[in-house]
Amino acid sequence: MAKGREHKRVKQAEKARPQKQPKINEALIQNKKESKSTYNPNSFYNQNPTWSFSKCDFDHEDWGLCSCVDMRAMSKILKSLNSWEYQSWNDILTATSGKRNGTRNHAISVGEIIKPAQKRLEELNLYYDELYSLRLTGAERLWGIIEGGVFRVIWYDPNHEICPSQKLYT
Repeated sequence: MAKGREHKRVKQAEKARPQKQPKINEALIQNKKESKSTYNPNSFYNQNPTWSFSKCDFDHEDWGLCSCVDMRAMSKILKSLNSWEYQSWNDILTATSGKRNGTRNHAISVGEIIKPAQKRLEELNLYYDELYSLRLTGAERLWGIIEGGVFRVIWYDPNHEICPSQKLYT
């Protein structure tokens, strides 16, 4: 009799166990790709900036940090970078000034910068659709790219030559 009871318990335990089924990804069945993570290239807007000089063209005769920057200009650059560290990229890139209230700092298509600057980017193997211009003073600019909230400095433009402004009434 003990065998019959034991056999009955085994059958009941087998019934209580859920049947294992393979997991089926519905997106694959419908031939749709499913992204595990999505990267938003504009997600840096809420971040505070950091700085990198890994792409810097230090020795360019007109725009290189080492060739055309004296201690006074370097002090101005470092003070500006330091003050921006307390702001978000959104604050920096939407700051306005001037009579037309244009943005002080903004992205500019590489096609809009002067040809020698475009050629120099190619010589440096830097291929980007746009660069960012950060205004230091009326004429002075820092040029670079933003990757993941990091501004990678390429040039210091002391005379607003890389992308001259189109002034009204001139």
